[in-house]
Amino acid sequence: MEKFEYHKKIKALKFICNKNKKFGMIRIIRRLGENENPVILKTPLPNSWIDVENPGEKEIDFIEKKLKIPRDYILDCLDEDEIPRIFSESGNVVIILRIPIVQEENIFTIPLGIILTKNYMITIHSKPIDFFEQFFSGKIKFSTSKRIRLVFQILMVLIHTFTKLLRKLEKEVRETEKKFLKSAKNEDILILMRMKENVLDLQNAIYENNKVLEALLSGHHIRLYKGDVKIINDILIDNKQCITMASFLIKNVNNALQIFEWIISNNLNMLMKKLTSLAVILSMPLIVSGIYGMNISLPLQQNENAFVILMIISLILSLIVAIYFKIKDWI
Repeated sequence: MEKFEYHKKIKALKFICNKNKKFGMIRIIRRLGENENPVILKTPLPNSWIDVENPGEKEIDFIEKKLKIPRDYILDCLDEDEIPRIFSESGNVVIILRIPIVQEENIFTIPLGIILTKNYMITIHSKPIDFFEQFFSGKIKFSTSKRIRLVFQILMVLIHTFTKLLRKLEKEVRETEKKFLKSAKNEDILILMRMKENVLDLQNAIYENNKVLEALLSGHHIRLYKGDVKIINDILIDNKQCITMASFLIKNVNNALQIFEWIISNNLNMLMKKLTSLAVILSMPLIVSGIYGMNISLPLQQNENAFVILMIISLILSLIVAIYFKIKDWI
């Protein structure tokens, strides 16, 4: 019990810390027939979809008091670290999923809460969800009176979004591989590391969402009909394909990182080989000068052209060594 109270305090503290952020809005949509246009309402009516984006204290009070949704449910849906799960209590079904958000080059996931009550479907999230606009604009046909079917439609679009992002990341990985095969730079490995973090986040979200889908299929929380079971099975198959795709993509990124390390290591070896060869070539004049620096009798020491002769000998030795190294492909 103490751990539960502590968990609630932590979530409340996170919410208080975010109060300085810009808060969103509440949209109430009603569409009783799939062929009708979505209607925006000012007050909730039965069979409405209530979408809550980044709620502030005022919006949370509205949901809690007007819609009779416990405050803990709302904070759960806004907790950035919340894992996907499903539970039912007092006639309400709460589904928490993780959805992808794209901001510039970063991809991360946030929780999306779906609360099914007797009269409403409520979605709660902290950031705008792009694929929701397909529903609100009427591009996707749906009916708010068929709330279970609407949840399935959201799940299908969500999985399609994951698939689209994974394919985009796969394309970026291939382009980065081609780029650093030509000229490897430190920036490339940073790009790959960022991609790996993005894919890992997506993979974890897809995997955890899969547990929620399996719980839905069990029928413990939502009454399923024959057609619903087929739909969930199709959604599960698509989601498992996403898991497989993410796993392969992680392997591709790891392989790309290994290739990058091999290229850097090989370039370093080549550089060290060239520097060593250059040092040996330059050491020929030093060897000759070192010999003639000894305080003993040496050939040519009385010759007035000794310096020129020794320089020519040094250059010839350096040239011979350089030609040998060139034949061996060391320089």
